[in-house]
Amino acid sequence: DTKSITDTEWDWLDQHLGLADLQIQTFTPMLWLAGPLHLQWGHRALDLGLLDHQAIPIHQLLSTSAIQCDRQPTYWLIENRTSFERQARLHHDKVLIWMPGRPTHAWLNAMGHLLDQAPGPALISADLDPSGLAIVMAACQPWSRRQLPWQMQDMSIPQLQAARHWPLGSHDHLLLDTLLTALDTPADVQVLAQAMRDSGRKAEQEGWL
Repeated sequence: DTKSITDTEWDWLDQHLGLADLQIQTFTPMLWLAGPLHLQWGHRALDLGLLDHQAIPIHQLLSTSAIQCDRQPTYWLIENRTSFERQARLHHDKVLIWMPGRPTHAWLNAMGHLLDQAPGPALISADLDPSGLAIVMAACQPWSRRQLPWQMQDMSIPQLQAARHWPLGSHDHLLLDTLLTALDTPADVQVLAQAMRDSGRKAEQEGWL
């Protein structure tokens, strides 16, 4: 639940409780990414294309004076860390970004900053399970708010049927109910959610991505 706490709320808690005295500290929020981006801070610059992938402190990403790409960027968001690193070594034409589970406010702000500086469409890849579909619906928000296109990538019914799978749990069914009844759930997400419900199975993207 701490992922949903905003920076303002953290500041309030620290002011009133003294979190350091309670030995409660937060890690610096980071954004893991790869691809042909050039980040600039005044006269200083970082060429991400020179590296397989890199973690950037989000507060420093938000302070960039410019973000440029060799061409209009296509962003590929990948949930599984192993899959992200594997694809980062294979694809140098896209901007790959690791989604560490359900997107936090800091992560979403970082995505918004990237899109404001270097707009482009998104491909979103998450586990083929109800939580993965919920992550897709959260991660797409910066694109939807800016009316930029996005779509799921490597998330299909044939992959769900062919991959090693696990049975759905009670929490999975609750998530599926929410996705299938929400008015803003896109048709392709609803189709996958219904396929999971009908088959009673889920799978992790590491098996094919």
